[in-house]
Amino acid sequence: MTTPAGPFPPDGFLLIAHRGDNRNFPENTLAAFEGALAAGADMVELDVALSADGRPVVIHDDTLDRTTSGAGRVSARTLAEIEALDAGSWFSPRFSGERAPTLEAVFRRMGGRIRINVEIKKEAAKTAGPFPDVCGQVAGLIRQHGLAGSVLVSCFDDAVLADFRRIAPEIAIGVLSDRPETPGEVLGRMEAVKAASYHQNAALLTRGVVEALHPRGLRVLAWTGRRENTWEALKKALECGADGFFADDPGPMRKLLDGWREKNAGRA
Repeated sequence: MTTPAGPFPPDGFLLIAHRGDNRNFPENTLAAFEGALAAGADMVELDVALSADGRPVVIHDDTLDRTTSGAGRVSARTLAEIEALDAGSWFSPRFSGERAPTLEAVFRRMGGRIRINVEIKKEAAKTAGPFPDVCGQVAGLIRQHGLAGSVLVSCFDDAVLADFRRIAPEIAIGVLSDRPETPGEVLGRMEAVKAASYHQNAALLTRGVVEALHPRGLRVLAWTGRRENTWEALKKALECGADGFFADDPGPMRKLLDGWREKNAGRA
């Protein structure tokens, strides 16, 4: 089995809008994804959970409390109940009425316009019920919308990724990490699921890991916590040789990235 190339350009650095442009719009909403595109992001990242009736919904938390007008577990509410909730007012009254979209709605709106990274939440993968599993549904929607070459699927759980690889050998996947790992450990995880990319916390990223993966055609993407999402973190990712960075505020990061490129091109 070969490793799918995925939505990676032959060269260049991907600026990835984390949950969309989440500094200026309510995260994981269509407004945030449109905002990310307008801000110059190369890719949007989003999170998928399952409703009580087994529909893939774009939301980060296992519960509705933080980012909607509802409460309780996402998996305990039907899609109709979730779609009736306000997912914008918590961020600003200006976004009153914004909804938590389905994955299908995001693909319809954004597919073909920007690359998309779908993170499958571990909770969604464990949701039981008389419905198709989340991996099968995500793969089916990617195929239905003809997005196999522009969508990257990631997860912190390697067992979920292995299941997705079995279901969809043609779609690129990314291994997520939030712990120190040696190059050998990283390569072992990626080889086991035929992953195209490794997504590591920028604070833990090392040049050694990047140098071990690049000769094999594998990519490295750096992410951070919200408070650490700074120019210093982006600069470290660039200096380590990473291939992308998850930005909370893609507009200013785009300008900083372009400035860094221009400065370094002038030195060459």
